[in-house]
Amino acid sequence: MDVVQHYLSEIDLTDVPFELRTLLSEAATTNASDAEVAICVAYNIKQGKKEADALKSAGVDKATWKKIKANKLVYSAGKKVAKGLK
Repeated sequence: MDVVQHYLSEIDLTDVPFELRTLLSEAATTNASDAEVAICVAYNIKQGKKEADALKSAGVDKATWKKIKANKLVYSAGKKVAKGLK
């Protein structure tokens, strides 16, 4: 849990101004980071590597990859981007 999440868990979110809630929600980059990992792994696979080797080349552990693959939207987006890469 990061610092922002910690402090927000201490207050009622209805007391937080709309603009601040919007800013905080836009600041979350988990999906973007996960999509970047999905792109790297999918690209490695596209280059002919088996999944385990693609993970190793991308520096991704199996637990992280399992979480990313479970997020179908992020996983699919990563595969689509990698498909368009040379």
